Amino acid sequence: MNVHQKSLTLLLCSLSRLYGSEIIQGNYSGKEKTFSHPVSACGYSAKSSFLVGASEIPDDKSFSLSFYIPSGNKFSPMCEEKIKLDGVDDQINPLYGASIQHIGMLGRNPFIVTKQDPSIIYFLHGYKTNRNSLISFPVLDESIQKYPVINIQGIFFSDDQIRALYFAAIVKKENSAFGNEGSAILIGHVKEEVESKNLENANENELELSSQTKITLEHSKIIPLLREPGSHMHEYCYIHVDETLKTVYYGFQIQADNKDTTRVVALTQTSFIDEKKFKKLSPDIQKSITQLPTFLVKPVINVSAVAGDCIVAAQGSGVSISLHTIKTMQTTTRLHYLIVAGGKGTPCETKRKVFALPLINDSDSEYVGMLAKKDAVAHTIFSAKKPYFFLRRIIDEPAVNPGDLYQETDTEARVGGFEELPGDIVDMAIYRDAVYVSVASNPGIVYHSQALFDQAGRIKGWTSWQIAGTCNEPIHNIFIEGPTHELFYCTESDTIMRSRWNYPEALNTILKKRFLALEAGVTAVSFMQHNNTEYILFAGDKKIVGVTYHNGEPQEQFFLDGLQELGTITTFAQVTPGFAASNAHGELVEPCSEKKQLLHPSTTLRMSGGELPVLFVGGQYGLGALFFDGDKPYVKKIYNCTPIKKIIHTQNKLYILTKNMLYASDFDIENINFIPLARASSFSQATFFEDCIISGPLAVLATSSGLYRNCNNSDIQTMRQEMQWQHIPLPEHVGPVTQLFAISPTGNESDCVCAGNGGNLYVLNAHRINDQARIYRFSLKKTDRVEDDTLVPFNDCFVRNKPTFFINAGSYRSKIYTDGAFFFLLNNAYAPAGKTAYAELLNPVILGTGVPFATRASLKIIEDLKSRSLHHFSRNPFNGTMIAAGDFGVMLHE
Repeated sequence: MNVHQKSLTLLLCSLSRLYGSEIIQGNYSGKEKTFSHPVSACGYSAKSSFLVGASEIPDDKSFSLSFYIPSGNKFSPMCEEKIKLDGVDDQINPLYGASIQHIGMLGRNPFIVTKQDPSIIYFLHGYKTNRNSLISFPVLDESIQKYPVINIQGIFFSDDQIRALYFAAIVKKENSAFGNEGSAILIGHVKEEVESKNLENANENELELSSQTKITLEHSKIIPLLREPGSHMHEYCYIHVDETLKTVYYGFQIQADNKDTTRVVALTQTSFIDEKKFKKLSPDIQKSITQLPTFLVKPVINVSAVAGDCIVAAQGSGVSISLHTIKTMQTTTRLHYLIVAGGKGTPCETKRKVFALPLINDSDSEYVGMLAKKDAVAHTIFSAKKPYFFLRRIIDEPAVNPGDLYQETDTEARVGGFEELPGDIVDMAIYRDAVYVSVASNPGIVYHSQALFDQAGRIKGWTSWQIAGTCNEPIHNIFIEGPTHELFYCTESDTIMRSRWNYPEALNTILKKRFLALEAGVTAVSFMQHNNTEYILFAGDKKIVGVTYHNGEPQEQFFLDGLQELGTITTFAQVTPGFAASNAHGELVEPCSEKKQLLHPSTTLRMSGGELPVLFVGGQYGLGALFFDGDKPYVKKIYNCTPIKKIIHTQNKLYILTKNMLYASDFDIENINFIPLARASSFSQATFFEDCIISGPLAVLATSSGLYRNCNNSDIQTMRQEMQWQHIPLPEHVGPVTQLFAISPTGNESDCVCAGNGGNLYVLNAHRINDQARIYRFSLKKTDRVEDDTLVPFNDCFVRNKPTFFINAGSYRSKIYTDGAFFFLLNNAYAPAGKTAYAELLNPVILGTGVPFATRASLKIIEDLKSRSLHHFSRNPFNGTMIAAGDFGVMLHE
């Protein structure tokens, strides 16, 4: 069991508290839960359209269905006893007192299927206008045979002259098992007749049907469910709608017969066909279409590409493919991926697997929505006229031959890397470049994995699973409201919670006794485990506080004062194997699996007398180390140097970055001998150092003169003298490089070129006097020697043939932080005069290659504290809480 798995096991055993997620109020009289009845079915769409259905008949029958009101942080009932039903006023509401089986969303409007009669689809219109109207749709075939609904979703398009509102459902014949004859895809049409006004403001992300719009559901077609000969389906289907690709995906659990030649495919799709796409279809398919627009059933995979294990398809006797959840991801590099929970194996064997598969996203291609060839080239499309603006990025080559599809052993496809989750996946959510999963555990835990990209913007790997949130009950559903940075947890019982930024009074009471705002408050934060106890370390001017939690309350476990030899503490670096660690960004540190043999205790860094340091501590006046004598911690100064900006421990070497020098040291039992590897004055008299990343043979320096790395064929691990450095140009730069933010497959920034297929590097280029800041992205290649392609910029651009930055922050920013889903720009103690420090969450909806003005519609946090400094921003690896620290104390997102 490796370090990360031990940490997860310890967490599962020790968590016993609700970490501060706020309980949303419903019809329960107290504050300890949301509802007085159990809930299960949930529906969610943009802008907090969040609906919940009762899994049993509730005492308050109006709460059979309820919706979330963000302004009041509560759920409001949706089911009146009487309602306008199928155009007739004052009818008995069939949802009043019903138990809900399925909720599907069409924009902000829900489809509902009840347990009392699952062969009727209800469409609720106008519930936010107090003019509810309910339309019923019995699912019957020509012989009036009932078709109970297995799953349902809606899909909305507005394309020039065409406005189409469809729903798609999986159905089966009554009293028949799903997968047998009679299993089908139902394509329905939501027909609207606008009586008094049109809907010019409707778009594909938000459907607002006027209360004066006449709505009817039309039965378009029941399409028999097609599968490869010799395969058998289990009674399960998941539906996912991708409105960008105009496609509905269906995922199944399927098994082959006993023939070696049998192929099984666990996916199919229905694609939206309008007049433009109709013209590209073959004559035979055109003859089968009687009206436009419509949906057409299409394969997701060319069967000719299926050989052996292809994750969502396979060939062989008795082979099984089990898909539990399917989603799609549009990355910030503007490509599309199918994200599937499941894979080759039985349902029980596949509940802890997640994979990412590239999709054809060229809307003009007949293959749109199908799986792409795994190594297909990404093409960037620009406008036809000068200045040739960026329009989109596409992959248009389908997988057609054996070997064209990813297998389970391919790093590019393995969401979460090769570590197994500690529990079965219950739900999955996608946001920007990140995947979130909730697992079957008590307490409930949500994990997160971030995509890593090559220079063309294609996914080349994933970070290992990191904890993104915790809850003191098992979690059933998760939803992410990106623009407000809220994560919703639906528990398996009757409680719904949301994460939010808060000012923890009890914790700040402890910290404000120790750290004065006039002394810059909390200047550094780290996380560690010692003797199976989780500590959060807070540091400031000549002092360190260790905090633990007991029964949900923070307690000060130790206070180290009088550290005058170190001065103000600026940074930590944890070195001891076996403990959870944090790098400069607070990410969980685990040594690269291929280098772990270098870190066993016999070669671990030891001081004279055999003492084993737990943390290195960087301060204003030098380097110290934190030790434990039993359970009693103490700090010893071990090296004098100018103010330390960063400490890096990797592969049994210690590196120190100061304003003017980069040092390296090999440790032996008795002596520490630091060797200078870079001197700021060698770059220019005005140069000073800001940040550094060291991984394997590579070193990258952020300086006031720009970005540098060590020269080709050099290896920082073996250097014993000052090195030669190569300048890395940043197009349209604004001067100094002030921060490097590295993301690696293991979560440890020092593994970004020695694990997986390499990582990514974000570079902050900021000029305080000119009040400007820009962010660049680089792809890092796994390597054992530095070459031209070790560090390569992303193909970020706004116009053709002009590489540029990823984000223009506008005004000056001091730090950045991202976890793939959310991107923060920070302003710390160097905020311009008259302004307060803040963290700014960029709107994730608009963030991506070729998008100018990325800071519009952003959300600022911490600003209302009137702080002058924001020193630290990271994620707690033990519980997923985000933490911001400064002269105000701390703010937590939990």
